Amino acid sequence: MGLAERGWVPSPDSYINRGMQTDTLLRAEAKKTAPVEKGRWEFLDAVRGVAALMVVLQHGTEQWTRWFLQWSASYFSPGTAGVAAFFLVSGFIIPVSIERYGSLRRFWIGRFFRIGPMYYTSFFASIMLGAVFAHRGTEAIYHGHLLRFIFGNLIMMQQFVHAPFAIGVYWTLTYELIFYILCSLLFASGVLGRSALLAWTSILLFFAANLASALALHHTLAVGPFGLLVTAFYGTLLYRYFAGYANRRAILLLAPVLLILFLAVCWLHYVVYPVETGEGYTRSLFGTVFSWSVGYGVFALFFLLRNHRFPAPLLWLGRISYSLYLVHGLLILILPRALPVWYGLPLLLGVSLILSQLTYRWIERPAVKLQHRLFPHRPITQ
Repeated sequence: MGLAERGWVPSPDSYINRGMQTDTLLRAEAKKTAPVEKGRWEFLDAVRGVAALMVVLQHGTEQWTRWFLQWSASYFSPGTAGVAAFFLVSGFIIPVSIERYGSLRRFWIGRFFRIGPMYYTSFFASIMLGAVFAHRGTEAIYHGHLLRFIFGNLIMMQQFVHAPFAIGVYWTLTYELIFYILCSLLFASGVLGRSALLAWTSILLFFAANLASALALHHTLAVGPFGLLVTAFYGTLLYRYFAGYANRRAILLLAPVLLILFLAVCWLHYVVYPVETGEGYTRSLFGTVFSWSVGYGVFALFFLLRNHRFPAPLLWLGRISYSLYLVHGLLILILPRALPVWYGLPLLLGVSLILSQLTYRWIERPAVKLQHRLFPHRPITQ
């Protein structure tokens, strides 16, 4: 029986910035609760692997079938579910990563080495592919101001400088970066460890902001971007429970509130004040809520199975999931749209997996190893 079940739940703030003592406590807890392979929790890699496959399935199927985009928006979007699961993983690992570094400067350097090399490789590859395959529609990225396009994609803040995404999948990385910034500010102010308060605050603000916008402006905020930030903070609370800093009651109490308020926001957004996407399809209340629920369900399933070992192929998918996420976005740009789905989808997946293994081996992994040599720390996960 853990500390939480016995009724004594230590505050994570009491352990932060204690160097080796913090690291020892967290490592001991992790070893008791989940297998670790090569410095990574297996169940998180399992989630990443499944989430990445769901995103590839979404983009590949909608690329080669006319009906799937509207069907997925109405009933079930594997891509939406996959992204929700990804953000639960980010929320689970990013705050504790900051705490283990004990320094925002070192954390941001670590993040740059982790996501930067592959991101910028994919960005420059998209520019070259856009020039070569302009006849297939990728010339659209050059419309408008070229310098703004380059600058927006270099800083990963495209939406905030009104620049188009070089690759469609980049939009989630913008909100990933925003989550890093929020966690950094919370760490600097000394409240990052109060995960239950942060999770409650995020969902209540999400609901209140949408309600106020609906009443005053007759439209609501975007569900996806803000919902992902709420999801990440809920993931942080799950980590605190995993490490023994929060009890089960905190998780179970917030879960139905999260569901009810998310339902309310989606009802306002898709029923009361529906907005056309401008992309030839409309999202439904059911499809949105169900897709997000599946994403949470995927994470919950592997979280419940965290004490078990996972198949090697699934762990491999988790390791290359970041490369897979970016590489398949590049291939979507260049693969002919006239392909039948039964051929195009396996081709997309197969080539993406091969290229992702190569980029993971020759770009991602060397960058992380270099970062660990230059700025060592003691992570359980990467």
